[in-house]
Amino acid sequence: MAGINEITNGIETPDNRIRKPGGGKKKIIDNVENIDEVFFEILKDHTAGSPIDEEIKWTNLSLKDISNAFKSRDMNISPYVVKQLLKKHGFVERKMTKAVTMKDCKDRNRQFERIKELKEEYSNSENPIISIDVKKRIHR
Repeated sequence: MAGINEITNGIETPDNRIRKPGGGKKKIIDNVENIDEVFFEILKDHTAGSPIDEEIKWTNLSLKDISNAFKSRDMNISPYVVKQLLKKHGFVERKMTKAVTMKDCKDRNRQFERIKELKEEYSNSENPIISIDVKKRIHR
């Protein structure tokens, strides 16, 4: 009744409040224990970033892929909540501009497997691991 009275009569916050501020259902990203750790574990090998601005990072996994990875760890996290996690941790959306490669490279998958092997080999050392895209387009 006090809430209806506040709305209809335009009464602002009374001193003798019945309801406490901050009520309502809490966000899943704030409630689920170790959600951030599992999130970063899922994205560990699927994260890239800008070499110019270290604050800019993205992932090549879709919201559904990340959600399914949570489900495989017995955590029911929806794609909507995954989007909240990405925003919380500063990930930006990045759209693919080209869906089909221009040419066929027979060892393309092997290149990525080799990069992963090297990354695992060097991850135990104190040296930093960087990835550089060296393609350059010449506009004439």
